[in-house]
Amino acid sequence: LETNLGGLPRADAASALLREAIAESPDFALPHTYLAWALRRQLNPPEDYLPHAERGLQLSAGAPVAERYFVRGSFLQMRSQVTGAMADLEAALAQYRALIELDPEHFWALENASLLLQSLGRGQ
Repeated sequence: LETNLGGLPRADAASALLREAIAESPDFALPHTYLAWALRRQLNPPEDYLPHAERGLQLSAGAPVAERYFVRGSFLQMRSQVTGAMADLEAALAQYRALIELDPEHFWALENASLLLQSLGRGQ
């Protein structure tokens, strides 16, 4: 694994920084969502990362539109990976597509939409 931040693996370093960001601004939705992704990438169980995704979702109502699409899409995508709900995959894809319309170069929206299309059998 590549290291960063004093020799910690990247996901661990990201988690540490995101926890600091949340401590500084607990009502900012995006760090909660990014922390959920970091914890998921560390192969933590859903009970460790889904609460952070849910908190981001709760806080997203007052977020800028593009951020709201990403936070909602992320929550739906993570939840679908736990529950297997195809409706959540479709809803997550719709959120990412809306974000891509606003910001055609949004890296994570493009990446996540691509992964979802593949998992839905529509990727090439």
